[in-house]
Amino acid sequence: MGDLIQLLPALSDAHGQRPELRFDWVADATFAEIPGWHPAVDRVIPSAHRDWRRHKTEFLCGNRGRAWLRRLRERRYDRVIDAQGSWKSAVIARLARGPSAGLDGASVREPGAQWLYGERHFVAREQLAITRWRQLLAAVLDYPVPTTAPDFGLAGRVWPDPPAPKRSRRRPRWPEFGRQTVFRRHSTIQIVAPVVGSRGTHPD
Repeated sequence: MGDLIQLLPALSDAHGQRPELRFDWVADATFAEIPGWHPAVDRVIPSAHRDWRRHKTEFLCGNRGRAWLRRLRERRYDRVIDAQGSWKSAVIARLARGPSAGLDGASVREPGAQWLYGERHFVAREQLAITRWRQLLAAVLDYPVPTTAPDFGLAGRVWPDPPAPKRSRRRPRWPEFGRQTVFRRHSTIQIVAPVVGSRGTHPD
């Protein structure tokens, strides 16, 4: 399970401790639907960074780059949190409007990225990603790390039925369990980590 889904419990913790907070989330455009599943997420800002790498000049000098930057910076945030700790995500956090926070030099994924944050926090690396991000948001937003089981914030969500697999007229040569496994494997998703901006209830 990828970084986007593993960050959801940290948002649940923060929203439980401070219900007035709302989050904007920068995420890979391919998986931009996922952050919106969480009730504390107000807005998702898609980031097509894979496409940008292939077309750097077009993005930097054309209208697409300027439009994306305007959207990133159109709100002023109480805090901008980089949960990934890479150079790419740290630059995005730095570009957003608001004080930035992330992991310190001993915790960050890509060394040096921590110097782009205004506020840095130690989170031990030898832990599950879910645990690390719960600890990071607790440190940045100043509340005790919950000891409860992770809450992904998806309770009560109505999910669409998956498409029915096409059936061949021939009898399949693999057992029923095998067919289910193949279907699930093709449904697996891989995702990249985000930058999260938190806002109170006050206007911009």
